[in-house]
Amino acid sequence: MQGIEDNLKRVEETIRQAALSCGRDPASIKLLAVSKTFPAEIVERTFRAGQRLFGENRVQEAAAKIPSVQADGIHWHLVGHLQTNKIRQAVQLFDVIESIDSEKVARKVDQSCRQIDKVMPVFIQINVGDEPQKFGIRPGQVQEVVEK
Repeated sequence: MQGIEDNLKRVEETIRQAALSCGRDPASIKLLAVSKTFPAEIVERTFRAGQRLFGENRVQEAAAKIPSVQADGIHWHLVGHLQTNKIRQAVQLFDVIESIDSEKVARKVDQSCRQIDKVMPVFIQINVGDEPQKFGIRPGQVQEVVEK
């Protein structure tokens, strides 16, 4: 089995080749390594191999892992559903939230950020299939939510 370092180099080369094949600058593409279920030691090893962006999908798991990872320059993204009761903790832990799925969550993230004087980059999750069992803003509501 290949090591983390070899796997990371292979993925980066695949990204580079794909970018070049369609005329994109490979440096414009960022790889987000989702580290859910992996221990802090693996995250630190992956960081030492050159990976800088890491994603977690659960605030509880991230709260146990992020403080124990000793790596200056690491950036943490929340990629999973954000429950309103976890927003304050998420704002303190993460550098980016990629799962804003309602106006209510967006407002509460904003309030929590203001309390600690933090600017939080966010991504809005859109339920493009308009599937009731999935999270996300309905396509027709995106502009309204962005404006608010």
